[in-house]
Amino acid sequence: MKTVRVVVVGAGVIGFSTAVCVAEALPFCSVTVLAEKFSPDTTSDGAAGILFAAQFPDISVERQRRWFKDSFDHLRAIAQSQQSPEAGVMMSSGYQIFKDVPADPKPYWSDLVIGFRLMTDRELERFPGYKFGQAFTTVKCECSSYLPWLEKRLFNIYFHTLTAFFQTVPVTWQDHGWFKNPEKSLICIFIFLLLIETTAVVFFSVRVEQPQKGSVTHLLRLSRCLSHCHFCAAALFPSLQTHRLVLP
Repeated sequence: MKTVRVVVVGAGVIGFSTAVCVAEALPFCSVTVLAEKFSPDTTSDGAAGILFAAQFPDISVERQRRWFKDSFDHLRAIAQSQQSPEAGVMMSSGYQIFKDVPADPKPYWSDLVIGFRLMTDRELERFPGYKFGQAFTTVKCECSSYLPWLEKRLFNIYFHTLTAFFQTVPVTWQDHGWFKNPEKSLICIFIFLLLIETTAVVFFSVRVEQPQKGSVTHLLRLSRCLSHCHFCAAALFPSLQTHRLVLP
C-alpha cells in the first residue's frame, strides 16, 4: 500500500483538529502541519471559544445544524471527561444580550444547546440599554489549553501506533566527552528514531539516573529534514545506525 502523505495548512483550532481527525482515520499516514505561527501565537489562542454561531445565508440550515451538533457533541464529551482540565474544555452558562430584537429570536441551534430560553424582563433589567436576550448552556473551549492538548494528542497517535518502527540504542556516557559531570548525573541515554518517507521525526528519550534518587525520563522531539536528522543523530550518537522507513 502506498504511503499517504497529508499536509494541513494552519495550526489554529481548525488546522490541528483536522490533523488529529486525519491521523485517527488514517493511522499509517504521514500528517504534516504547516503554519506561520503556532500556539501561543495563533488567532485561536485569543478567541473566546464559546460555542454558538451566526447563520450563513449561502449554506443550508440543515448543514449548519449538522456542523453545530457534531461540534457540540464532540466538545461536550471532552468537557464531561477526565481530560477536561488539561484540554481546557468546559460547560458554560450565560446570556447573549441585544440592544434590538434580532430578526430570528430563536437561532437554528437553539434546540442543540442545553436549556435555551428567552430572558425575562426582570433579567434584562440588570443590563440597561438592552431589550432582548437569550439564556443557555453551551461549551467553552480555552484554545490556549486546547491547542497544546491537540498537539499532544496528535503526537500520541503516532507514538502508540508506530511503536514497532522505533529502535532503542543504549549509549554510555564514557564514549562522549560532551556530557558535563557524567559521574553525577547521566548514566545512559536512549534514542528513539522514526523516519517516515522524506520527513524525519526524531524522539530523544533521555533517562537520567542519579544515585539514591532514582531515574527520570525526559522525552524531546526534533523535526528536521531527513538528511539533517541523519547528520545530527550520527554526530551525537556514533553507535546509532539510522534507517529510512517506508510504511506500508
